[in-house]
Amino acid sequence: MAVFLAIAFGAAWPLFLAPRLMGEPDSQAFQMTAALTWSLAMWAPGAAAIAVTYWRGRRPLESLRLNVLGPSWLPYIAAWFLPPALIFAAFALAIVSGMETPDYTFSAILQEGGPDLPEDMSPAVWVTGGVILAILVAPFFNMLFAMGEELGWRGYLLRQWAGRGPLWAIAATGAVWGLWHAPAIMLGLNYPGHPVVGIPLMILFCTLFGAVLSWLYVATRSPWAPALAHGAINASAGLPLLFLPEPDMLLSGTIASLLGCAVVGLFLLWLVGAGWLQRAWAAYLIEESGGEIQDFDAGDTPPEERE
Repeated sequence: MAVFLAIAFGAAWPLFLAPRLMGEPDSQAFQMTAALTWSLAMWAPGAAAIAVTYWRGRRPLESLRLNVLGPSWLPYIAAWFLPPALIFAAFALAIVSGMETPDYTFSAILQEGGPDLPEDMSPAVWVTGGVILAILVAPFFNMLFAMGEELGWRGYLLRQWAGRGPLWAIAATGAVWGLWHAPAIMLGLNYPGHPVVGIPLMILFCTLFGAVLSWLYVATRSPWAPALAHGAINASAGLPLLFLPEPDMLLSGTIASLLGCAVVGLFLLWLVGAGWLQRAWAAYLIEESGGEIQDFDAGDTPPEERE
């Protein structure tokens, strides 16, 4: 465990901090460098999982389940469309509650060096195309980078802590995942202008959304479903900013804000109340223990706990 965390953090944090050597966070050099080094950092947890599994643990890489897709395709539909649904639910709630004021003329984008549109193309058409691409196409490209994180956090760390129970394993894995982002948060990721307060808020968001990713992992026993969901939320997280000229990034501007965390939390309450998480976790534990996979109701006791 210590070796895994040392590699996951030790390899990623220098890459997170490297763009600062190129200038201020609002400079072009910083942003270009961050696009490269932060993408590479996403594979640090995956590299750590591979290292401790194959080289240190002497176990086959198949134990990380990259060759497994799971017993059903339904979790992949959820992984693809649930993140943008949560994002737009939080956006709609921010608008309805008056916490944010939208600008459907997109004047802020055009005034701040936005796209150089053809004369016969309206900003609305450009934004609509961007939204469609972000929801339908970008998740699959982003999944290639998100897999680096999911292979480490859900594919390795969650499994190592599974014996301590679902609540502890899921919450602890999410908290570690959130803390892992700390250097990037300090340099403006997700909460620009809030380098200190942004860190605990990121830990809260990662703990909550990490529970969603953990559900997808145990439902499929594969890192591919959480990687797709991770790629989907990375692709769509910034879409509300297209409509918000002055977003409050801490309170209500994005899915990683306090309001966004509340929306994810409400979905988790439904997920637990409906028994989906419990059934998936029970089936996952049965497979991990080498038993036969079967469905359990939320109140059932897994076989390994029965006398």
